[in-house]
Amino acid sequence: MVLWIEKTQGENAWFYVAQQKDRLLAEGDPLGLGLWNEVERRLAMLAEGSGTHN
Repeated sequence: MVLWIEKTQGENAWFYVAQQKDRLLAEGDPLGLGLWNEVERRLAMLAEGSGTHN
C-alpha cells in the first residue's frame, strides 16, 4: 500500500496520508486511523532509505 501511495501520489504522498487521517478522525474510525498511522510510519521509513524526507 505504501509503495502504491508513493508511486501514485509522488511528492504529495504525505499530504494524501494526512487527508486520509483527517477524514478518518472526523468519521471517528480509530481502526482506520491506526492503519493510516502505520502507513505514515512506513512511508517515513521508505523516505529515510531514499533520502527524500526531511
